[in-house]
Amino acid sequence: MKEKEVILQILGMHCTACATGIESGLKRLDGVTDARVNFATKEAIVKFDEDKVTLEKIKASVKRGGYEAVERIEDVSAKRREEVKGKMLLFSLGLALTIPIAVITFLTMFPEKNYVLLALATPIQFIVGWHFYKAAYASIRNRFADMNVLVALSSSVAYAYSAYITFFVPDGMGFFDASAVVITTITLGMLLEDMAVERTGDAIKKLMGLQPKTATVIQEGQEKEISADEVKIGDTVVVKPGDRIPVDGTVTEGHTFIDESMITGESVPVEKKIGDTVFSGTINKTGSLKFEAEKVGLETTLAQIVRLAREVQASKAPIQRLADKIVNVFVPVVVSISILTFAVWFFVFGNQGLALTTMVAVLAISCPCALGHRDASRDNDRCRQGSRERSSHKKQCGA
Repeated sequence: MKEKEVILQILGMHCTACATGIESGLKRLDGVTDARVNFATKEAIVKFDEDKVTLEKIKASVKRGGYEAVERIEDVSAKRREEVKGKMLLFSLGLALTIPIAVITFLTMFPEKNYVLLALATPIQFIVGWHFYKAAYASIRNRFADMNVLVALSSSVAYAYSAYITFFVPDGMGFFDASAVVITTITLGMLLEDMAVERTGDAIKKLMGLQPKTATVIQEGQEKEISADEVKIGDTVVVKPGDRIPVDGTVTEGHTFIDESMITGESVPVEKKIGDTVFSGTINKTGSLKFEAEKVGLETTLAQIVRLAREVQASKAPIQRLADKIVNVFVPVVVSISILTFAVWFFVFGNQGLALTTMVAVLAISCPCALGHRDASRDNDRCRQGSRERSSHKKQCGA
């Protein structure tokens, strides 16, 4: 077995139910030994057997769910900003149309009322709410029923019944306000969550920013600047005053003081001389030095700290794992209850309007957002706590 771990950035997620659905789809792939999708950082950490499954197949699995997976080295910040901007435009459109729908529904009465409401509600249903349909289809395709299924069902039933009333029952009362409010309100919630999540991963982004892009090494007796990723174990690395240490190693020449506050939290620079260990990401304050590279790439202390911080954010408490299992059963149960409710009011009591009203109510109020969501601020707190414990991380990394 040749196991490999890859970190993928996921585009298109708008709630933790999406993350759970992606995770469920990845775990069903033959060859994937573990998969964790973190909505807070929009990342998937996947462990897989290279002999059984390829990275392309893993990306294809994510794409089948309606999302996009790119490798972590790619800069997707612009794409994420576009996602947030797009949701903001959708919410603005929904709000601009929902307000007059509410006013007309409750405060006015004229013959063409339902036709006006239909004209206002249609863009909300099929433009603002399109991402719910798309996500619901992807969810069902991955055999994972989530909140999007309930939102799409409840709003569609309310809209379809209201459209029927508009054309065939002139004096009837539709539920355009219900479908519009459900879609617009949940879109607002997702927009706010996306904006909060963008701030949640700041701690990890700052840690990653501490890694220098280049390093100066001795090759054939000459100093040469290369990418930090190209440094090999045993290379002699030169660091001048003010530079960051690119990799971990042992000082072979020189004397200096290094700011190691990013690891220990101590602001006073630490003296370094021949035989002492230096760590990636720390800052050389005074003299020049040379050291032999001992840990490079993902083995450096800084890389291990970033990995541990990611694991903290991606980890789930037992109650969260239980909630993930419940959600997949919860949605079919709610749909069954809503159908039963409709049947009772329609066939037993013969009240068509109340039958539909209660059916939509059951679907709408049961959207399991709270059940499936973790508090993004709590994830951020845990990440900051992990940063405060860098001293212990240093020990775990063998520093």
